[in-house]
Amino acid sequence: MSLPTRGQSFAFLEPLKGRSVIFLITSRKAHLALSRFILGCLAVRRTRTVVFDTSCFYGVNIRRIGSELPKEFLQQSTLLSVSEGQSYEDSLTDLISADSAAVLIDDLNAVLHLLGSQGQKSAMNRLSTFYNILSYNAKLSGLLVLGVAYKGDSGGFPARSTKRSLPKVSDLQVVTEVRADEIVFRCSEIGSWPKDGFRVPLYFEERT
Repeated sequence: MSLPTRGQSFAFLEPLKGRSVIFLITSRKAHLALSRFILGCLAVRRTRTVVFDTSCFYGVNIRRIGSELPKEFLQQSTLLSVSEGQSYEDSLTDLISADSAAVLIDDLNAVLHLLGSQGQKSAMNRLSTFYNILSYNAKLSGLLVLGVAYKGDSGGFPARSTKRSLPKVSDLQVVTEVRADEIVFRCSEIGSWPKDGFRVPLYFEERT
């Protein structure tokens, strides 16, 4: 299986260190391609990673993607999901306290939905507080904080009224476009990326 090169992984990930990031996507196909590329970059750099997996309920299956990656990377990484009887806040606390160099939240729309299902105070406020903590930790230690969110209703769950406010909980918002043979990342605040976007080929072919 092809993986990104170390040089490409460095050029992509290094500018994201120390800031919280949300990658904005519009479809499940883009979600799959993005998740595979990010995990490929982390695997090439042997980055100790913790993944918060909501995809056992929604969208992309992180467990299947992870099984395709090098064993060395998987052995030093942690996959967290919501356990039966555990509150969603406790699951997020486990994510914050995990010993890792990178945090990947597979689907922030799903996280927001799960938080909202418990009522009490605003789910967006709780998610924003959680992301602020991650952002602070990122600034202190150079942690990679990477989240994925749908920016529109096409293929997303549950974008609707949250699509405008959700990206604002992060320091950086990266618009992600998946084309026939490449992924294009755009963020004007990342000066080291090309002005027309950071472009990478599709290293992983989608399986049916």
